[in-house]
Amino acid sequence: MVAHTTSPASNIMYALDTAYGYVDIARGSIIFTEFDVYPSMPQMYSSSDVVKLPPFQIDYSVTRQSSVTVQILTPYIPPTVVADVVSGEIRDADMLYSDFWDGRNNAGDYVSGGVYTVRVIAKDISTSLISLTTVQMTIDSYPLRIYDVAISPLTLDNPAIISYQVSETMKVAILIFKPGTTFDEAGMPNPPENISLVKRIIGVRPARTNISEYWDGTDLTLSRVPDGNYSFKIYGSTDTTGISSVTGAIKSGTTLADDMIVAEIPVVKTVIGDLCEEFKNNSFFYPNPYTGTSGKFKLFIPATGKVSLKIYNLAGDRVYTYDLGARDGDTNVEHAWARVNSSGKTVSSGVYIAVFRYESTDGSQNICQMTKKILIP
Repeated sequence: MVAHTTSPASNIMYALDTAYGYVDIARGSIIFTEFDVYPSMPQMYSSSDVVKLPPFQIDYSVTRQSSVTVQILTPYIPPTVVADVVSGEIRDADMLYSDFWDGRNNAGDYVSGGVYTVRVIAKDISTSLISLTTVQMTIDSYPLRIYDVAISPLTLDNPAIISYQVSETMKVAILIFKPGTTFDEAGMPNPPENISLVKRIIGVRPARTNISEYWDGTDLTLSRVPDGNYSFKIYGSTDTTGISSVTGAIKSGTTLADDMIVAEIPVVKTVIGDLCEEFKNNSFFYPNPYTGTSGKFKLFIPATGKVSLKIYNLAGDRVYTYDLGARDGDTNVEHAWARVNSSGKTVSSGVYIAVFRYESTDGSQNICQMTKKILIP
């Protein structure tokens, strides 16, 4: 330290003494005046549930300018860093900052659903100062969700509707199974899928918007299903190649959404109105034109009744007759025709007329008859 007089510059005189010493600067610890973590809360269309999704908003404020690092860690001991949200960012004093975590790890993949720790570290910018403060909070993070599920039953007038949302764009598979089908913890059906599967609905669906899937009550062969409570499951993946677009099969190693929804669709088609229209609109022959060695008649029986089948050539000669007998209502009946006449001989190529006859026995006294042309090349 040096001292001198305050005389004009030409007359300044300096003291002969010199003093030396040290000054201690105590700035105190860095303090977080605010710290909180907020999940995203998507709009719900069909449910009153509360769903918490990424991105998570991480708010904080410090008492002096600091270098700040925000990390996501596993809750285990010792913890492992899953994601670095920000690293060594300069933050000014007494200002509220918001950083966001999108639910992904440092490799860019969505983390598995579970508990994670959000940790914020603030330290002095100067390397000669050693003040460091940490705050942290535990959160639940399930970034891949299927949620907001609602079901409308299938009736005679309306298709079944399965409504839901997905947290991220996903390929979604809905598999519908026969009544009474159950599922194990892995979602495998019992009886097995090759016995119990009724219908598949598969496609890529957008994120965080109401999605409605419609089921018209037909099975994989387009035959109408009888009344009952049909089991179904929904699953999805952001890896659109991980789920087959045809079968819904899951490729090994595919990461699925955290939810696999299992529920039931009521099918209630009380027969009301014109039984003949029901019979005609849902009965057919395939393949048509006839190919191969055997074709099939599929007949829908709207109410308990008797069913018969006759086939004529264009000359009006009856070549084939078959009585299917009495049948229960709301069922599908199949009958194979091997391109033969009533004597078992193969018929020639040409156009044939199939006549289906249905006579109800439930007291409604409906008698219905319809014709279908069959081409044999």
